[in-house]
Amino acid sequence: MLGVFSKQLAPFPELDKSLNLHTSESVSAMENCLAKYYTNEYANSFMVDIQPWCMLAITVAQTNSIIANRFQAKDDMFCILSGSIENIDYLASKFHFNKDIDQPTMFIEAYKSQRRINDGPETKLQKDQREFYWLNLVRAAKGKFTIILFDNLKKTVFAATDRDAHLPFYWGIDVQGDLILTTNSDMAQVGCQRAYGSFPRGCYISTADGLKTFDDQNTELEVEEDVDSVGVSYLKIVMVVGSPSSGSGQGSTESVNSSLRSLTH
Repeated sequence: MLGVFSKQLAPFPELDKSLNLHTSESVSAMENCLAKYYTNEYANSFMVDIQPWCMLAITVAQTNSIIANRFQAKDDMFCILSGSIENIDYLASKFHFNKDIDQPTMFIEAYKSQRRINDGPETKLQKDQREFYWLNLVRAAKGKFTIILFDNLKKTVFAATDRDAHLPFYWGIDVQGDLILTTNSDMAQVGCQRAYGSFPRGCYISTADGLKTFDDQNTELEVEEDVDSVGVSYLKIVMVVGSPSSGSGQGSTESVNSSLRSLTH
């Protein structure tokens, strides 16, 4: 599966331009229709074009049922789920769904519950209360899966993996700064050149919050350049220790459990 999203919807963490992750031959994934390229490369695929906000592509026939893709569009919302939720009966009971509901529709219905009624100002408490149900459902989901959800009415995007990131999932930016999310490393390389990596385990990205960890939405995450033990440069996700959730006044950082190691390979 593949999603290309305008940088206005999902800003990627700031990267050092001196790293030269893109070249003079880099092209816009949106303008050059990376989603169309995807459908040409893979049989039984289709695309959804919602420019200038996003483009989606999905392969609906899989030889491996463990990573089967599912797609659903409802109420101006689009959900792609790769893999499967294993505790659907528990989720249906706890979050009041029909246990026979298809999995992408379950996510759409849950996400709808936290849509803002109006676009006026809201306090952090109001925002946290509005998102509580949705984030708790995603956090409680067990299995091997990745999810991309786009709300065309509110122009918001949400993407995440299961807590242990069992399936391949990549994120990165094209030369225009637009966000690319995909389960296919070849698509990530075509769209992002070197500006991509494995999606950080235990995290989600959304229009409202940017990149956050499920364990604590108040934790601030940044991207830093580092060098591994053999001298290979890579970018890693770090937690800002001085963020509100840490209780520290320090401005230092510490690593979280994922890095964007393939960004500079």
